[in-house]
Amino acid sequence: MLKLLIWIVGVATTAIGAWIASRIHVYDDSRKAHLEDIKQRVLIPIRDGLFEHFPRLTLGVEPIVSVQRGAIELFENAKVTEETAQHGEMLVAADPGRIILGSVDGALYRDAIKTHFFELSVMVDRFLEEWSAYANECRSWAAEISQLILSESGLVPFPPKPGPLVPRSYVMHLRLAVFVYARLFGMLTPALRTELQGAECGLYGDSVTLAWGSKEQIDRLVEVLDLLVQSVATKGRLLHHRLQKINEALGDVNRELEFAIASRRLRKRCDLVTFF
Repeated sequence: MLKLLIWIVGVATTAIGAWIASRIHVYDDSRKAHLEDIKQRVLIPIRDGLFEHFPRLTLGVEPIVSVQRGAIELFENAKVTEETAQHGEMLVAADPGRIILGSVDGALYRDAIKTHFFELSVMVDRFLEEWSAYANECRSWAAEISQLILSESGLVPFPPKPGPLVPRSYVMHLRLAVFVYARLFGMLTPALRTELQGAECGLYGDSVTLAWGSKEQIDRLVEVLDLLVQSVATKGRLLHHRLQKINEALGDVNRELEFAIASRRLRKRCDLVTFF
Protein backbone atom coordinates (compact mmCIF):
# COMPACT_ATOMS: atom_id res chain seq x y z
CA MET A 1 0.00 0.00 0.00
CA LEU A 2 2.81 2.34 0.92
CA LYS A 3 4.63 1.52 -2.30
CA LEU A 4 1.48 2.20 -4.29
CA LEU A 5 1.03 5.54 -2.56
CA ILE A 6 4.64 6.47 -3.25
CA TRP A 7 4.20 5.49 -6.89
CA ILE A 8 1.03 7.59 -7.21
CA VAL A 9 2.74 10.60 -5.61
CA GLY A 10 5.70 10.13 -7.95
CA VAL A 11 3.48 9.97 -11.03
CA ALA A 12 1.52 13.00 -9.88
CA THR A 13 4.70 14.93 -9.16
CA THR A 14 6.09 14.08 -12.58
CA ALA A 15 2.86 15.10 -14.28
CA ILE A 16 2.70 18.38 -12.36
CA GLY A 17 6.35 19.05 -13.11
CA ALA A 18 5.83 18.35 -16.81
CA TRP A 19 2.76 20.62 -16.84
CA ILE A 20 4.64 23.42 -15.10
CA ALA A 21 7.57 23.02 -17.47
CA SER A 22 5.17 23.16 -20.40
CA ARG A 23 3.50 26.30 -19.04
CA ILE A 24 6.90 27.93 -18.50
CA HIS A 25 7.84 27.10 -22.09
CA VAL A 26 4.56 28.50 -23.44
CA TYR A 27 4.87 31.59 -21.23
CA ASP A 28 8.43 32.18 -22.39
CA ASP A 29 7.42 31.81 -26.04
CA SER A 30 4.49 34.18 -25.49
CA ARG A 31 6.78 36.82 -23.96
CA LYS A 32 9.17 36.50 -26.89
CA ALA A 33 6.28 36.87 -29.33
CA HIS A 34 4.97 39.85 -27.35
CA LEU A 35 8.38 41.52 -27.46
CA GLU A 36 8.52 40.97 -31.23
CA ASP A 37 5.04 42.48 -31.59
CA ILE A 38 6.13 45.56 -29.66
CA LYS A 39 9.20 45.89 -31.85
CA GLN A 40 7.34 45.50 -35.14
CA ARG A 41 4.24 47.53 -34.28
CA VAL A 42 5.60 50.17 -31.90
CA LEU A 43 9.36 50.61 -31.70
CA ILE A 44 10.25 50.16 -35.37
CA PRO A 45 7.43 52.42 -36.68
CA ILE A 46 8.51 55.14 -34.23
CA ARG A 47 12.15 54.79 -35.24
CA ASP A 48 11.31 54.79 -38.95
CA GLY A 49 8.94 57.74 -38.52
CA LEU A 50 11.56 59.79 -36.71
CA PHE A 51 14.13 58.93 -39.39
CA GLU A 52 11.71 59.76 -42.22
CA HIS A 53 10.46 63.11 -40.94
CA PHE A 54 12.99 64.71 -38.63
CA PRO A 55 16.63 64.66 -39.82
CA ARG A 56 16.02 67.04 -42.74
CA LEU A 57 14.20 69.37 -40.34
CA THR A 58 16.70 69.25 -37.48
CA LEU A 59 19.65 69.58 -39.87
CA GLY A 60 18.09 72.63 -41.50
CA VAL A 61 17.69 71.06 -44.94
CA GLU A 62 13.91 71.52 -44.98
CA PRO A 63 12.20 74.62 -43.55
CA ILE A 64 10.29 74.24 -40.31
CA VAL A 65 7.96 77.08 -41.30
CA SER A 66 6.24 77.19 -44.66
CA VAL A 67 3.30 78.83 -46.39
CA GLN A 68 0.25 76.73 -47.26
CA ARG A 69 -3.25 77.46 -48.42
CA GLY A 70 -6.12 76.83 -46.07
CA ALA A 71 -9.17 78.33 -44.36
CA ILE A 72 -8.05 81.59 -42.76
CA GLU A 73 -11.52 82.75 -41.69
CA LEU A 74 -14.74 80.85 -40.97
CA PHE A 75 -18.23 82.32 -41.43
CA GLU A 76 -20.58 80.66 -38.95
CA ASN A 77 -23.72 82.44 -40.17
CA ALA A 78 -23.02 82.11 -43.89
CA LYS A 79 -26.06 81.82 -46.13
CA VAL A 80 -26.47 78.83 -48.40
CA THR A 81 -25.46 81.03 -51.34
CA GLU A 82 -22.28 82.13 -49.57
CA GLU A 83 -19.00 80.41 -48.83
CA THR A 84 -18.51 79.10 -45.28
CA ALA A 85 -14.83 80.05 -45.21
CA GLN A 86 -12.32 82.35 -46.76
CA HIS A 87 -9.26 80.53 -48.04
CA GLY A 88 -5.83 82.01 -48.33
CA GLU A 89 -2.20 81.58 -47.39
CA MET A 90 -1.12 80.83 -43.83
CA LEU A 91 2.05 80.03 -41.96
CA VAL A 92 2.33 76.44 -40.74
CA ALA A 93 4.94 74.67 -38.65
CA ALA A 94 6.21 71.19 -39.50
CA ASP A 95 5.14 68.97 -36.60
CA PRO A 96 5.08 65.28 -37.62
CA GLY A 97 4.70 63.89 -34.09
CA ARG A 98 1.02 62.98 -34.49
CA ILE A 99 1.73 61.23 -37.78
CA ILE A 100 4.45 59.14 -36.16
CA LEU A 101 2.46 58.11 -33.08
CA GLY A 102 -0.61 57.55 -35.24
CA SER A 103 1.25 54.81 -37.11
CA VAL A 104 1.73 52.59 -34.04
CA ASP A 105 -0.60 50.04 -32.47
CA GLY A 106 -2.50 51.84 -29.70
CA ALA A 107 -2.87 48.95 -27.25
CA LEU A 108 0.72 47.80 -27.62
CA TYR A 109 2.00 51.37 -27.32
CA ARG A 110 0.08 51.83 -24.10
CA ASP A 111 1.47 48.55 -22.78
CA ALA A 112 5.01 49.51 -23.82
CA ILE A 113 4.95 52.95 -22.21
CA LYS A 114 3.17 51.65 -19.12
CA THR A 115 5.29 48.58 -18.48
CA HIS A 116 8.17 47.49 -20.66
CA PHE A 117 9.78 50.66 -22.08
CA PHE A 118 8.63 53.40 -19.75
CA GLU A 119 11.90 55.38 -19.75
CA LEU A 120 12.17 55.17 -23.53
CA SER A 121 8.57 56.29 -24.04
CA VAL A 122 9.17 59.28 -21.74
CA MET A 123 12.23 60.14 -23.83
CA VAL A 124 10.25 59.93 -27.11
CA ASP A 125 7.32 61.95 -25.73
CA ARG A 126 9.66 64.60 -24.33
CA PHE A 127 11.40 64.95 -27.69
CA LEU A 128 8.12 65.28 -29.62
CA GLU A 129 6.75 67.80 -27.12
CA GLU A 130 9.97 69.83 -27.24
CA TRP A 131 9.88 69.79 -31.03
CA SER A 132 6.23 70.86 -31.15
CA ALA A 133 6.91 73.82 -28.85
CA TYR A 134 10.01 74.78 -30.81
CA ALA A 135 8.28 74.55 -34.23
CA ASN A 136 5.39 76.70 -33.00
CA GLU A 137 7.85 79.24 -31.63
CA CYS A 138 9.50 79.42 -35.06
CA ARG A 139 6.09 79.90 -36.67
CA SER A 140 5.20 82.67 -34.21
CA TRP A 141 8.53 84.37 -34.89
CA ALA A 142 7.92 84.19 -38.65
CA ALA A 143 4.41 85.61 -38.10
CA GLU A 144 5.92 88.58 -36.23
CA ILE A 145 8.32 89.15 -39.12
CA SER A 146 5.44 88.99 -41.60
CA GLN A 147 3.53 91.67 -39.68
CA LEU A 148 6.60 93.90 -39.60
CA ILE A 149 6.97 93.51 -43.36
CA LEU A 150 3.33 94.42 -43.81
CA SER A 151 3.34 97.45 -41.53
CA GLU A 152 6.72 98.85 -42.53
CA SER A 153 6.25 98.43 -46.28
CA GLY A 154 2.85 100.10 -46.39
CA LEU A 155 1.65 97.56 -48.96
CA VAL A 156 -1.54 95.53 -48.68
CA PRO A 157 -1.38 91.77 -48.13
CA PHE A 158 -1.80 89.36 -51.01
CA PRO A 159 -4.35 88.74 -52.36
CA PRO A 160 -5.99 92.15 -52.10
CA LYS A 161 -9.56 91.90 -50.80
CA PRO A 162 -12.19 92.52 -53.47
CA GLY A 163 -13.94 95.86 -53.35
CA PRO A 164 -14.88 98.91 -55.40
CA LEU A 165 -11.25 100.03 -55.42
CA VAL A 166 -8.88 97.09 -55.76
CA PRO A 167 -5.31 98.26 -55.08
CA ARG A 168 -2.74 97.39 -57.69
CA SER A 169 0.06 97.10 -55.13
CA TYR A 170 0.51 94.14 -52.79
CA VAL A 171 3.09 92.14 -50.87
CA MET A 172 3.29 88.41 -50.08
CA HIS A 173 4.36 89.15 -46.53
CA LEU A 174 4.08 85.52 -45.36
CA ARG A 175 6.37 84.20 -48.10
CA LEU A 176 8.86 86.98 -47.50
CA ALA A 177 8.82 86.18 -43.76
CA VAL A 178 9.72 82.57 -44.59
CA PHE A 179 12.47 83.93 -46.86
CA VAL A 180 13.94 85.97 -43.97
CA TYR A 181 13.66 82.97 -41.62
CA ALA A 182 15.38 80.68 -44.16
CA ARG A 183 18.23 83.11 -44.69
CA LEU A 184 18.89 83.44 -40.98
CA PHE A 185 18.86 79.64 -40.61
CA GLY A 186 21.54 79.33 -43.28
CA MET A 187 19.33 77.72 -45.90
CA LEU A 188 19.90 78.21 -49.60
CA THR A 189 17.69 81.08 -50.72
CA PRO A 190 17.60 82.80 -54.10
CA ALA A 191 18.52 86.44 -54.42
CA LEU A 192 15.42 88.58 -54.74
CA ARG A 193 15.33 90.83 -57.77
CA THR A 194 13.36 93.88 -58.81
CA GLU A 195 12.05 94.44 -62.30
CA LEU A 196 10.61 97.71 -63.60
CA GLN A 197 7.65 97.46 -65.95
CA GLY A 198 6.61 100.90 -67.10
CA ALA A 199 5.61 102.97 -64.09
CA GLU A 200 5.25 99.88 -61.86
CA CYS A 201 7.76 97.48 -60.36
CA GLY A 202 7.79 93.92 -59.13
CA LEU A 203 9.86 92.02 -56.56
CA TYR A 204 10.61 88.47 -57.67
CA GLY A 205 11.88 85.34 -56.01
CA ASP A 206 12.47 82.59 -58.53
CA SER A 207 9.35 82.78 -60.69
CA VAL A 208 7.01 84.19 -58.02
CA THR A 209 6.03 87.86 -57.93
CA LEU A 210 6.39 88.48 -54.20
CA ALA A 211 5.36 92.13 -54.33
CA TRP A 212 4.02 94.65 -56.81
CA GLY A 213 3.75 98.42 -56.71
CA SER A 214 5.48 101.62 -57.67
CA LYS A 215 9.26 101.72 -57.85
CA GLU A 216 9.30 103.75 -54.64
CA GLN A 217 7.16 101.17 -52.83
CA ILE A 218 9.28 98.22 -53.95
CA ASP A 219 12.52 100.05 -53.13
CA ARG A 220 11.08 100.74 -49.68
CA LEU A 221 10.18 97.06 -49.30
CA VAL A 222 13.71 95.94 -50.19
CA GLU A 223 15.08 98.37 -47.61
CA VAL A 224 12.65 97.02 -45.01
CA LEU A 225 13.75 93.45 -45.72
CA ASP A 226 17.44 94.29 -45.41
CA LEU A 227 16.84 96.04 -42.10
CA LEU A 228 14.72 93.15 -40.85
CA VAL A 229 17.41 90.57 -41.63
CA GLN A 230 19.76 92.61 -39.42
CA SER A 231 17.31 93.44 -36.62
CA VAL A 232 16.01 89.89 -36.08
CA ALA A 233 19.37 88.17 -36.62
CA THR A 234 19.99 87.70 -32.88
CA LYS A 235 16.69 85.88 -32.34
CA GLY A 236 17.35 83.85 -35.46
CA ARG A 237 20.76 82.73 -34.22
CA LEU A 238 19.29 81.72 -30.86
CA LEU A 239 16.58 79.66 -32.51
CA HIS A 240 19.08 78.07 -34.88
CA HIS A 241 21.38 77.17 -31.97
CA ARG A 242 18.46 75.45 -30.23
CA LEU A 243 17.81 73.49 -33.40
CA GLN A 244 21.31 72.02 -33.15
CA LYS A 245 20.53 70.91 -29.59
CA ILE A 246 17.29 69.31 -30.72
CA ASN A 247 19.20 67.44 -33.43
CA GLU A 248 21.49 66.04 -30.72
CA ALA A 249 18.42 64.97 -28.71
CA LEU A 250 17.08 63.22 -31.82
CA GLY A 251 20.32 61.24 -32.01
CA ASP A 252 19.96 60.20 -28.37
CA VAL A 253 16.38 59.02 -28.93
CA ASN A 254 17.37 57.05 -32.03
CA ARG A 255 20.20 55.30 -30.18
CA GLU A 256 17.87 54.25 -27.37
CA LEU A 257 15.31 53.00 -29.87
CA GLU A 258 17.94 50.96 -31.70
CA PHE A 259 19.07 49.44 -28.39
CA ALA A 260 15.48 48.56 -27.47
CA ILE A 261 14.85 47.00 -30.88
CA ALA A 262 18.00 44.91 -30.51
CA SER A 263 17.03 43.71 -27.01
CA ARG A 264 16.19 40.02 -26.63
CA ARG A 265 14.52 40.14 -23.24
CA LEU A 266 11.14 41.59 -22.31
CA ARG A 267 11.32 43.58 -19.12
CA LYS A 268 8.59 43.25 -16.48
CA ARG A 269 5.27 41.44 -16.65
CA CYS A 270 2.07 42.79 -18.15
CA ASP A 271 -1.62 41.94 -18.49
CA LEU A 272 -1.26 40.99 -22.17
CA VAL A 273 0.91 37.96 -21.41
CA THR A 274 -0.03 35.91 -18.34
CA PHE A 275 1.31 32.63 -16.96
CA PHE A 276 -2.16 31.06 -16.57
